[in-house]
Amino acid sequence: MEASYKRSKVGNNKKGNMKTVLVFGTFDRLHDGHHAFLEFAKSVGDRLVASVADDNVVLSIKGRLPFQNMRERIECLAKMSIVDEAVSGDLVLGNWTAINDFRPDIIVVGYDQTDLKNALEEFKMENDFKFDIVVAPSHEGHKYHTSIIHK
Repeated sequence: MEASYKRSKVGNNKKGNMKTVLVFGTFDRLHDGHHAFLEFAKSVGDRLVASVADDNVVLSIKGRLPFQNMRERIECLAKMSIVDEAVSGDLVLGNWTAINDFRPDIIVVGYDQTDLKNALEEFKMENDFKFDIVVAPSHEGHKYHTSIIHK
């Protein structure tokens, strides 16, 4: 099941110096930590695209399904004015469809997404992509990390 939400008609076009920022995540039950992460990501570019992890990918990474299904998580992101486009993530880890589709200038990862950062650096090197990887600061991670909130 593929779902997406697009706020603007900019598409994949690079107009002028417009910078596309891409983020990856589960985005389950949006909380203040997610909001701070997305606001930071938007602040480093002009257009923010959120790739929302497929339910089965979440299960394989976290060992549990998200509380909200992927469509619900995309709809929640779509309501945020700072998110320009929310799209379904890959069905298989490592396909990097969003990178190929959107050709981001910057990919922002969360302070706790070390494995993602490492995988992106490897992908970037192997495929000669030119995006920058920026690590977002923690927003009270001891309080707003999803694994703490959803206990």
